[in-house]
Amino acid sequence: MIRFLLVLICINYGYGYPEGAPTEICDTMMPNHHVAPKQCQTKYIIETDKSVYYPDDIVRITVHGVTDNDHFKGILLMAKNQPNQQIVGTWSTTNSPVKTIDCDSKQNTAITHTTADEKLRVEALWHAPNVLLQGDTIIKATIVKSYDEIYVDCFNITLVPTTQTDSANQSRFERNSFLKANTNVSWTYTNDTVMVKMTTNQVNISEWRAIGFSDDREMGNEYIFVCQVSSTGAPLLRRMHTLGGKRPPSASVADVSLISVTYENGQATCEFSFNTTSEQVANEPVPVVTNKNYYLIFGAGILRTGDLITKHNFTFVSSKTYQLQNPEMIDIDKPTANATAPVTSDIKANISWTYNNGTTNVNMRINNLKTLQWFAIGFSRDHRMGEDHVFICRRLANDTISLQRYINPGGHDRPVPHNGISDWGGIFTVSRERLENGVADCDFTLSDFVPAANQSDQLSFPALSQSTEYSPLIALGSLGSSGRLEKHSFRDALSRSVMLNRAETIAINAQSNGPNSDNLMKAHGIIMIFTWIVLVSTGILIARYFKRSWSNRKICGKAIWFAVHRTIMTSVAILTLIAFILILVYKKGQWVSQANRREFAHSVIGMLVISFATIQPFMALFRCNPDARYRFVFNYAHAAVGFSAFILSIAAIFLAMFFEYFDFRTHKEWAIVAAWSCWLPIIFVAFEMIEIYFQKTSLKAEKADSFAMNDRNGTNNAKVETISSANEPVKDRIKLIFLSVHLLIAFALALALMILIGQSKN
Repeated sequence: MIRFLLVLICINYGYGYPEGAPTEICDTMMPNHHVAPKQCQTKYIIETDKSVYYPDDIVRITVHGVTDNDHFKGILLMAKNQPNQQIVGTWSTTNSPVKTIDCDSKQNTAITHTTADEKLRVEALWHAPNVLLQGDTIIKATIVKSYDEIYVDCFNITLVPTTQTDSANQSRFERNSFLKANTNVSWTYTNDTVMVKMTTNQVNISEWRAIGFSDDREMGNEYIFVCQVSSTGAPLLRRMHTLGGKRPPSASVADVSLISVTYENGQATCEFSFNTTSEQVANEPVPVVTNKNYYLIFGAGILRTGDLITKHNFTFVSSKTYQLQNPEMIDIDKPTANATAPVTSDIKANISWTYNNGTTNVNMRINNLKTLQWFAIGFSRDHRMGEDHVFICRRLANDTISLQRYINPGGHDRPVPHNGISDWGGIFTVSRERLENGVADCDFTLSDFVPAANQSDQLSFPALSQSTEYSPLIALGSLGSSGRLEKHSFRDALSRSVMLNRAETIAINAQSNGPNSDNLMKAHGIIMIFTWIVLVSTGILIARYFKRSWSNRKICGKAIWFAVHRTIMTSVAILTLIAFILILVYKKGQWVSQANRREFAHSVIGMLVISFATIQPFMALFRCNPDARYRFVFNYAHAAVGFSAFILSIAAIFLAMFFEYFDFRTHKEWAIVAAWSCWLPIIFVAFEMIEIYFQKTSLKAEKADSFAMNDRNGTNNAKVETISSANEPVKDRIKLIFLSVHLLIAFALALALMILIGQSKN
């Protein structure tokens, strides 16, 4: 009996809280286990779905082990204002075994565990206040692995507040956790009534899912049925409408009969019915009826304060139509004959790392990474790609994940694998390569950095350092069938600076361009090649060397050379603007990053070419009369702008040869551009020699029907469009032959280059 009592006495009362931490420890976040906390280690990671928040925002907080063996039993999460350690915001739960507790007599101000079972991962939602405090917010975590293994103030993450009016930040850091619909929709029909059942998995508190029936595949002017889980965890069905494209939707007064709504273990089910013969309600859309083709639309998002529906984070529109009198069962995530895949193709990524005792522990979480795609983060000293250290997460053809370290020496477009030498900066160790529910995890550590004094003198560029500020470079691209890195479809240099010896979090929304978008890029290149190689060169030759030819023939009262030149150059301006619009749509209105030096230079030169090409027709339209005193000013300006645009177009074409968009790997493209560059001086010199030869052999001076460019006094009485010359049929025939040869060569070179662009890989 005495032994039993001794055992009871020795049992520490710290085990008396298997269902969560008590509120008494809110201030210190130190469990009452009567043991000292362990020294911080890299066993656990705390991460968020955004690093910047705005008033009334919702931030998903995730705590998980670095490896599958890093379990924990207890957790305490709190959000505190960094300057004064005041508790900030409130919390709500998801599907994880956690609950809210009240700290400082404020409701739902912390998160703790509900069981003492071992956990590998927990999630919770932090709700920002509607009035932001000055300073950053620190999400603090206390983790209990066992009774005597406690980690306090080791795993924290910083959130930066921003005002709600900052639409750029709000858009950039919008929640990005909706990867799949996880929804099944079915309906039956009887006696003018449609009975619908919508079942959605992985629904969190303060989230909504909605379906609607559209006759035009556009979201707007239809009824939608919203199945939501409120901030208190209560499920609710609402009939709403989007008359006039209203965002957010408005509540409807049209009838809807509720059959049942449930929410359990993250699954929300809404069953309801509505009549198909009801009359139209004032200021609402046309009623949903039978015997009419409808597209099924689906949306998902989060609820704001007051359970208000806001912008959807996930969208789906079916490719086929349905009639409601026909029973259907639809799995939205299956791209079968019944439905199409989600319309979004954006890649969402969250990259974070912690630092402890000389080791940087990095977690790369990439959502929606497709098969044969890769995602990379690089560390640059100069905001530019080249001489960088790069870490690439690849999804291979067999849907396995591969993580590898690369270097980008000498500004090469394609990085090369790291050779494993620690002199390049730290030992690289892969800790996790995993694909689960469409989310790729690529985790690694960097440790054992060689001091700068001991580094090899033969390094081609500076080694990676934990104490150096870097600009993060983000890139996304495709893989060849063999797993080889192909072209980039997204590249960006972030404006912020990071260091590897402090905790950092980076949220990325990489909008990958699909095959259709790549076709816009190809169309831009093809149009520009044809326009500036064939049309512009021909128009310049005709204007410069054919003013005295065909002097007795006119088109619409104008000299032939002038009519042809005007037609060609007007076409040039139109085609150039079309090509500009195509590239503008392809880039989604965004300017090329300066980190992509050649592409940025191409964009600047291209804008100059487009500007000059647009100015030329207007300059010609408002030119002064042929006999005006200062007509020579127009002549020189018109020629200078035209030749400048032509020369700049050659430079732009050369720069385009470096683009990985076209994936040029052979010397064919360079040979074509080099041949074109060599041909231009040949053809212009040939025409000049013809002019000089016939000028010397001419028996008398010719009186031209236009002013020369240097005719400052305007004493010539002829007009520019109708230059008359002596009858020189031999000269005209020779020039016509050379012009024909030029057209043949220019068209052949342009056609070959256009074919190579069209055949380049997407």
